[in-house]
Amino acid sequence: MTISCLTSLGPFVAAIVALFIAIFHEQLSRLFWHPTLEIRFENQPPDSNLMPVTNIRSGAQADCYYFRIRVYNTGNTRAENVEVFIEEVRRRGADSTFERWRNFIPLNLLWSHYQQPYFPAIPQGTYKHCDLGHIIDPGRRQEFPGEDYAPYAVTQQQTLLYLALIVPPSTGIYLVPPGFYHLTIVAVAANARLTRRTIEINQTGRWFPNEPDMLREGIGIRLL
Repeated sequence: MTISCLTSLGPFVAAIVALFIAIFHEQLSRLFWHPTLEIRFENQPPDSNLMPVTNIRSGAQADCYYFRIRVYNTGNTRAENVEVFIEEVRRRGADSTFERWRNFIPLNLLWSHYQQPYFPAIPQGTYKHCDLGHIIDPGRRQEFPGEDYAPYAVTQQQTLLYLALIVPPSTGIYLVPPGFYHLTIVAVAANARLTRRTIEINQTGRWFPNEPDMLREGIGIRLL
């Protein structure tokens, strides 16, 4: 092929390249520019801490431990419409094997302070807290609607972990009685692949009014 022929092909090649970029621009952008979600947790403040809670209707007050997971965006662009949900709950039996909690329904968790299932955007290099659940002083539990569940053989001295699900099912599965559990947590965004982590919870059922004692002896939570 002569030089003149190659020169004449220049505009044609340029047009093909421009068309290719126009068609696959979004796919190419996602290949190099995308958010990456990570789930992190530490069983200490600010992820876990003691705060007072008030029943707005009755004015009753009680101590309450709140537990929140961090959803980080370690990618190079912001994550949009981010949601987090519990995909599965498994409980350890007497034989030390984990069995799926069959009554559990996969449901979204609520974002801390916003109390919404979707967070508009998490900028790159930052994180937002998502509520995992809370434990209220068992001695005051009956003064707060939805914090107790009759079918559970739990005394007024034992704790219940209230999962921060978007809705509390009437079956009571949002209340976790004492036991050893594995929760599969999923975080996903409109423009990011999902990430999945397992959270191990040792819900001893014991209540401690002192924060360090509660987070060491009352409930153990860690990422696997």
